[in-house]
Amino acid sequence: MKTKPLALLTLALLPIFFSPANADLKDGLVAHWSFDDCRATDNSGNGHDGTLGGNPQCIEGIKGKAFSSDGVKD
Repeated sequence: MKTKPLALLTLALLPIFFSPANADLKDGLVAHWSFDDCRATDNSGNGHDGTLGGNPQCIEGIKGKAFSSDGVKD
């Protein structure tokens, strides 16, 4: 009985495509701003703090705090 090389290759690759991923959320993370302290502090620990311009208001967001502004100003 002859086997098809493509079928064998497909069966050999199935475990690669359907194996569970074991990635950490911090892998490759550059910065994370939660705004929960009403500042642009980088919560990742990488030191990429931001600077707020204008006069954004710190409000309750969908999850935690958020900023509300009336538009972007230079």
